[in-house]
Amino acid sequence: MNRAEKTFRIWFAGFFDGEGSIGIYMTNRRNGTVQFEPKFSVYQKDEAFIRDLQTHLGGVLHRSGGNNPQHRGWGLVWSWRRAVKIAHYLQPYLRRKREQCDVFLHAMREFAKYRHTAKGFSRGRRLPDDVVAARKTLANSVNIFNAVPGSKKKGPKPKTTPSEADRALNVAGDEVGTCDGHTPDADLSAKR
Repeated sequence: MNRAEKTFRIWFAGFFDGEGSIGIYMTNRRNGTVQFEPKFSVYQKDEAFIRDLQTHLGGVLHRSGGNNPQHRGWGLVWSWRRAVKIAHYLQPYLRRKREQCDVFLHAMREFAKYRHTAKGFSRGRRLPDDVVAARKTLANSVNIFNAVPGSKKKGPKPKTTPSEADRALNVAGDEVGTCDGHTPDADLSAKR
């Protein structure tokens, strides 16, 4: 990694610590299934700034804030594999969000362990209840960091620790680098 790239990563980690968001979002569908979507995201009012970030790091750009001009802006979102790559890219330099990033990466390693079970899920098939329960536990362990101290919106409380989720799935805690086997730095450098 050259000096300019390292400087950018350090700067972006600092920016993300203050302005970024990490979460695994759950949506209950009408057919009784639960959809999980892991995301890293940043939102800003300055469209040019967000587009510059997208040029450097990829991601999906979208308009945010609805009709309220005070909240209208632009969002840049990385989901699933791309979120894992961004997590690996930022993790060494994060300060405030490092623990949440570590928990996110653990959760994604666990999601990857039973990915074969979830392949039919996108076609509306139901995941086994134990897999859904384990994924909810993992999602809650990531999302609890998004709770706002002192507010009524405390966020979900994890019912179990990630190690208990391991036991629920009867899986060993082996390490996996990324969900798709690519190194994050190579993939992000190739994006430019």
